[in-house]
Amino acid sequence: MANRYGLDASYFTSKLEQLIRDIDNYTPDEFARVMARMSKTADKNVVLEPEFQSNESEAKVTELKQLLKAVYENKYDDAWMFEMATQIEDAIS
Repeated sequence: MANRYGLDASYFTSKLEQLIRDIDNYTPDEFARVMARMSKTADKNVVLEPEFQSNESEAKVTELKQLLKAVYENKYDDAWMFEMATQIEDAIS
């Protein structure tokens, strides 16, 4: 049953009761996944806010943007393009 804000309170009450009941059996990563799934169920846009983004992800995106800008702005030979493509591939993997 949804509360006055549209949150399915009965769903979350049930999930939280299960979580508390079994909390001694969760590893940190399992616990984090359960909480992340619940967060996305409540409001999928909240996890996209900067507060919840890792610095590593932001750094990779920034690096990738810089590399793509270099590719776009520069017209070099095939060796340079190959090097840029390699750097981009490294940045996203």
